[in-house]
Amino acid sequence: MADNPQLQIETTETEAFIVGHRTSWLAEELKHRPFLHLPANSAAERLCFTVCAGTTPIGFACLTTGDQIILSPMPKEAIPLLAEHLVQRRLHVPGIFAPQQAGLALADALSRLGGVRYQVAKRILHWETASPHIPPEIEGKLRCAKDGDQDTLVDMYLAMQAEMNTQRPFDAHVMVETAIANQKLFVWGTPNGKIVCAGKVDLGEVGSKFGEVSSIYSVPAYRGRGIASALVRRLTNKILEQKPAVFLSSDADDAPSFKLYKKIGFNIEVEMVNLRQLKR
Repeated sequence: MADNPQLQIETTETEAFIVGHRTSWLAEELKHRPFLHLPANSAAERLCFTVCAGTTPIGFACLTTGDQIILSPMPKEAIPLLAEHLVQRRLHVPGIFAPQQAGLALADALSRLGGVRYQVAKRILHWETASPHIPPEIEGKLRCAKDGDQDTLVDMYLAMQAEMNTQRPFDAHVMVETAIANQKLFVWGTPNGKIVCAGKVDLGEVGSKFGEVSSIYSVPAYRGRGIASALVRRLTNKILEQKPAVFLSSDADDAPSFKLYKKIGFNIEVEMVNLRQLKR
């Protein structure tokens, strides 16, 4: 039908896709964060799609071969068109990462058209705040991580991934070493110097409204003492000195994190879903 959005396949490389649409993604940054983090020079094979109503883009998708497709929010009538395009071209979609409504709709459409089934592997909440916070008075202090902290922090982040059932594991050694070198990793130390909580700060790219607090992890024996709350509040304040707002994400099933971020004053802006294809 003439009124339906027409599916357009961008035949340019990933870098051109990013450059062409980055401004519109930044206008609704939390809804398009996966696209803003696409590496332009990656060796991975990608297919980039733009859904248009006439000549106006109304949705985006990017399929990394052998991995997953990421989606932006898009009108519900655009999802069947995208699914039909993928099925007709026999494109394998092992996983989907998208805003919940779009992700579930695409999984359903691919199931009906291609006979594949998906299950929810994880739901991720994207939170934001623009308000400074008064940290509670907690024993210990926040400091920038240093080289001598590496072994302790690597152990903490390996433990974090095991606890969270991370769908996309990261190399804890590389993350810690890089973050320390760039002065992005912070730790909370007890009066005797023991590291009991850690978190990372990222001020984002030029033009980004948001800085990000991430990789928050507390040693189990020190949970429930307000330490993570103090660390997140202080890191949030650090970012707000240079950025208008702060972003962080959490597992939707992580009740303690949900309670913590709500109490601090963060608001849920987007709920993302990670779906994986079931084996036949």
